[in-house]
Amino acid sequence: MSEWRHLSPAETLLIIQPNSSKASELARLTFLDLVMRKILIAEPTEDSILISQGPKFSSSTLLIHEKLFTQIFEKDKTIKISLNNLIKSSFQKIKSTGNYKIKYIYNERLKDYFSANLFQWIIGTKSINANGKKLKTKILSHLTRTSNKLNSDESSITVGDKIIALNGNVLLLKGIDFSKLKVLDDLNKTNTKNDSKRFPSVYDYGALYLINPIHVSETNFDLATISTPIFVESVDDIDGIDDSGDSGSDSGCAGDSGCSGCGGCGGCGGCG
Repeated sequence: MSEWRHLSPAETLLIIQPNSSKASELARLTFLDLVMRKILIAEPTEDSILISQGPKFSSSTLLIHEKLFTQIFEKDKTIKISLNNLIKSSFQKIKSTGNYKIKYIYNERLKDYFSANLFQWIIGTKSINANGKKLKTKILSHLTRTSNKLNSDESSITVGDKIIALNGNVLLLKGIDFSKLKVLDDLNKTNTKNDSKRFPSVYDYGALYLINPIHVSETNFDLATISTPIFVESVDDIDGIDDSGDSGSDSGCAGDSGCSGCGGCGGCGGCG
């Protein structure tokens, strides 16, 4: 797992779903990861979710796809902006899912897992290679095992260390009950206090699930769940954005051309 635990959840999703992943989901994972890392704060109100700078904002090194969500706070450190408007602001320069993947998610950390032949290089696409497929299998296997353990009758504490080791990739676990992250948050704080070198206090696993939040009437605030339709609808509302992923084989990483997979929209023959 050490090979991929350092990757952001968006980078990991690009490996396991290079074609079918959508810009809205890649962006949602990035945003939630920033909240867990205390770079951003999400504050529920009666009619919106307000986002502001977190305590780790100034001390964190960010990837380019993460900076899309923080650039507005560089200009005004005191600003509070609704999640809907933050999404629209972050997508100002995004043309499509393919454009988002190749220009913002893909980076040097992923170069060993994607390749491009001459034609793909010309049109700006990449395909997941043998190394990437091997890592994809490892990731999916690990996530499935961990999800099953967390969703079984086992105590969250018994699998807590394994989940904490996932870092932000905890967001990729299937069917996770995010209220259990409150238990993990307590475990993480205990581990951090007892062994700060092994368990650095980087992630606030309880930030995504607030119990009895102030300023709202709901009993609980499940940011991970309610953010899904917000991101989908907000991205769909942006003029000119194509948020469609390729529903076919997850063999490639789309680019600016609109093509994906092995060199083209219709397969290896190109975009004809």
